Amino acid sequence: MAEISADKLVAIEYRALPGAALRKRLQKLDPVWRILILAGLIFAAIVGGLSNPGGILSTIALFSIALAGLGGLALMITRDQIFIGEHGLSFPLPFMFSLSYRPTRLWTEVEKIEVLSDANAANSSLMKGCAIKLIFRTGEEAVLPLCNFNQEGINLFVGAAAEWASRCKFDEQFEQLPKLYEYETGGFKSISYTQFWEEQLANTYTFTAFVPLQIGHRLRNETLTVLSQIASGGFSAIYLVKSADGKRMVAKESVTPGTLDDAAKEKIREQFKREAALLVRLHHDAIAQVYDHFVEAGRSYLLIEYIQGPDLRAYVRQHGPQSEATVAAWFEELAHVLDYLHKQEPPILHRDISPENLIVTAEGHLVVIDFGAANEFIGQATGTLVGKQSYVSPEQIRGRACPQSDLYSLGATIFFALTGNDPEPLSSCSPQAGGAAVSPQLDSLVTLCTKLDLSQRLGSAAELLDKLAHAGREVHRV
Repeated sequence: MAEISADKLVAIEYRALPGAALRKRLQKLDPVWRILILAGLIFAAIVGGLSNPGGILSTIALFSIALAGLGGLALMITRDQIFIGEHGLSFPLPFMFSLSYRPTRLWTEVEKIEVLSDANAANSSLMKGCAIKLIFRTGEEAVLPLCNFNQEGINLFVGAAAEWASRCKFDEQFEQLPKLYEYETGGFKSISYTQFWEEQLANTYTFTAFVPLQIGHRLRNETLTVLSQIASGGFSAIYLVKSADGKRMVAKESVTPGTLDDAAKEKIREQFKREAALLVRLHHDAIAQVYDHFVEAGRSYLLIEYIQGPDLRAYVRQHGPQSEATVAAWFEELAHVLDYLHKQEPPILHRDISPENLIVTAEGHLVVIDFGAANEFIGQATGTLVGKQSYVSPEQIRGRACPQSDLYSLGATIFFALTGNDPEPLSSCSPQAGGAAVSPQLDSLVTLCTKLDLSQRLGSAAELLDKLAHAGREVHRV
């Protein structure tokens, strides 16, 4: 069997057996300490047996010796990861028997990937009985309960399988598993398993003629392959794609509604083309690079840098509302981004600052990953509100977005990061009123950013940066 290339392996966290936290601690210890702990367990069992030779305690002690030895060995060698590479994957020790003593398999051996669910749990917990089932061409099966993954692990597993298991048949539900996991662990939305899939179906197949692309679809003269769908709704979708040289990118797709007349369609295409050309010129560390734009089969695409990490909404769901120090740093980072955009010639409005459009990097910084330009144009043409209502300013809803509209969205996003809750639509936000323990200085800045009246709202990102610096000095003195 071909070897999996070691330099391309990725370790995905997976709790193969109970006691993963204890194993992780033990495996971090020096090998000498692990041996001493194992020897100590065996010694204690021997002493117990010698205290009553020939009796029931002796039998129990001998059994304990064997159990301690096996348990200690399992703790030392059992790993709680699935290793995945371009050519195949390797399962933890507990899969040894079900996989006929061949825990390392090639992707070409995977015939089908199914999503299992407990029929009795269809209207209760999302992940109860939910599992990924890999069926191999040789007849073996590997069942991976969803609850044994963490959010990052399930994202990596689904993405890797979609990318590399090219000969495999997938359940339609497979690519939605990361979103299922996010719903279940986030605790923000109480819906059943059945309701979840109904909602996904409704989001994918709307009353419009727009149907998102499927996994494996080829774009741009077959130089780009769709690996997974990140999001969809209305007249747009976002995909993770791979170029011919293996580079991962994000493709944002926008569709001009067929109900519009030819003049309106042409106006939208021209506006999109002009805005896309401006975005390609942007270079900022906290903005995902827009590489290119193109039109194919009547659909417009932006090709954007892929930034790995959870979006701000998923991050807050997992880790809870963030501290003032963390959010103040994010506030400043995003204010610099808006200052950079608004000082372009002509000024560039983001139009869609929200938790879903911000990625939290491994270093704890925020990166802007999407622009609402195309959606804004389509919304104006169709009379449809495009955007997340809790983060859209009154003037933007009326189709009169300006630089201060981005400040409103930023203030609403900061409110979410501090409280863990979406702000009330069309309202001025106060994190303190929302239950966050923050300083009056930061609370006041969020309120100033989200004033409904433009004359009372902060005038520019540069003004916000000045006030942030002043507020920081005030808090430091206190």
